[in-house]
Amino acid sequence: MTLTVKNLNAYYGDLHALFDINLEVRDNQVVALVGANSAGKSTLINCLSRTGPQRITGEIVFDGKHLETMKPHEIVAEGLVQVPEGRHVFPFMTVLENIELGAHLPGPRADMQTNLEMVFELLPKMKDRAKQLAGSLSGGEQQMLAIGRGLMSNPKILMLDEPTLGLAPIIVDTVFELIESIRKLGKTVLLVEQNVQNALEIADYAYAIGEGKIAFQGTGQELLQTEHLVKAYMGI
Repeated sequence: MTLTVKNLNAYYGDLHALFDINLEVRDNQVVALVGANSAGKSTLINCLSRTGPQRITGEIVFDGKHLETMKPHEIVAEGLVQVPEGRHVFPFMTVLENIELGAHLPGPRADMQTNLEMVFELLPKMKDRAKQLAGSLSGGEQQMLAIGRGLMSNPKILMLDEPTLGLAPIIVDTVFELIESIRKLGKTVLLVEQNVQNALEIADYAYAIGEGKIAFQGTGQELLQTEHLVKAYMGI
């Protein structure tokens, strides 16, 4: 299973937002996409899920299928699942109801009980709060809930868009521990992050993006060794 992006360009009207992006995500990896605000990270991940710019050129190929003309729900059905920036939980629904929404397509619905047990094993606090309204959770707990909901969709690749944004440092550490636990389950993660050092420390491979272009790429450890260059380029 491979996700391959070739010469991807994206446009918001006349604004050219992404320039000739080439990227690859392989099975059972954590791949990090790091960069400052407005660097193009979220635009890129929204192109992959087809929730972002409608005008794109280039190729997005996942498991041998072209995604450029697919609709978002079709891409989710293929196993490419995005957990959006900002969590977007449903505050007046319970934790359990929010989690179960991740299994709304026929395939995941058939595996709902097995996946629910997996999510509760990964996130025992969510099990304890299953009947609690999602809006009453802390920001960190809502992020965990959003990730759990994503896992209910049977992802082949789980795309996490800024999962630590706005969280306290101790919660940031918990989120990165959770990502490592997800990888140990055999899942593949595409991680979009401003938190450069933490992201590179857990990444098998990483891309640094700035001004809509890939500036650096290599293993997480390779980019850690040039972190000062990465940060300087991206203005972090």
